[in-house]
Amino acid sequence: MTVVQTDAVVIGAGAGGLCAAARLAHAGLHTIVVDDKDRVGGRASTEEIEGFTVNIGAIAIELGGVFEETFNTVGAKLDIRTPEPASSFFIDGKLIDVGRGGWSLLLGQLTKQASRILEKFADARAGNLPDGRHPPKTGSNPTTSNASVHAIFRNLCAAIFACNADELPARAFLTYFTSKGAFKRFGFCPQGTIGVWNALASVIKRNGDIWLATPAVEIHTIDGRVEGVTVVRDGQKIRINTDLVISNAGPKATVALGGEAVFLKPMSSRYATGFAPPPTS
Repeated sequence: MTVVQTDAVVIGAGAGGLCAAARLAHAGLHTIVVDDKDRVGGRASTEEIEGFTVNIGAIAIELGGVFEETFNTVGAKLDIRTPEPASSFFIDGKLIDVGRGGWSLLLGQLTKQASRILEKFADARAGNLPDGRHPPKTGSNPTTSNASVHAIFRNLCAAIFACNADELPARAFLTYFTSKGAFKRFGFCPQGTIGVWNALASVIKRNGDIWLATPAVEIHTIDGRVEGVTVVRDGQKIRINTDLVISNAGPKATVALGGEAVFLKPMSSRYATGFAPPPTS
């Protein structure tokens, strides 16, 4: 088996993984990113389909916060075009600008049960949030069977959270939309969403590399301390020795890679497993 040495390994070339890797590389750590897909971006990327550039998964990139801060910190260009109005729906001949307080009008146009849905938002603003187990379709709008309402929730979950409506807990959905400024400053990359990730990838490659189509198959530890990662690259297993691993593959996949027993023990401060959320995009 081929063995290589590096300062840090990031598993997953999605938004969280690329942001983490860019910060590590910029800070001087030689960083290798591995991903089982043949493109960067994870659930918010871009493909060429019959000559057209088509975004897949999440499409909206939110400005502000730690995401924009990361680009500024590492010196990457965040090429985003912001629409005006930011978010609108055309329903029954009326253009509803959601960014200017149009949520009530939007839902009122859709269903007589809108007031019950809005009560959920009011409760959320007051801090009365549902637990984390229920998705929006059962947690935030349980009183309506209106197909348009469900379609909008599905659309928002896909465009912003890069997941299906039944994958996102109602608590997360309501927390986001009741936060000040949520879904107001966002835009789209003219090169497709992958253009944003390519900007971060260029930073990573200054002091590391990105191995695509390279699944991680095992995280190696000893006495609760990470020692490396084994990946499969071009059909061959490669052992990457490192004492810093960040996993953006999700909790279940990460536990499977490291072994459940490892996560039941106190871990060294150098064994980092980061579960970064999809871009609020």
